[in-house]
Amino acid sequence: MSATWYYIETKGGPQGVLSGSGPSYSWGAPSNSDVWTSVEYAEVMYENGMIDASGHTSDGKYWRSRKKFGAAAQYYNVNRETADQLDCVMDRVTLP
Repeated sequence: MSATWYYIETKGGPQGVLSGSGPSYSWGAPSNSDVWTSVEYAEVMYENGMIDASGHTSDGKYWRSRKKFGAAAQYYNVNRETADQLDCVMDRVTLP
């Protein structure tokens, strides 16, 4: 198993995307608690089995995960402005 942080500097300090892979690194789906606690939730499933899911909670905390079996990239608990910046990072991270 291996993982890498991709950091950016934000008004609130460094924030990042965690990306990793390995035989049991990810089961390929977003966490049930992330889905259930989100007031808005979106999900796209790609032909290669990757699920790109995102949402935010009632207190304005955003999250996003791109997962497939054995690999994931994700961020959690950030404000909208930081989520927009981290989405640019997420869109460039390739999962093995």
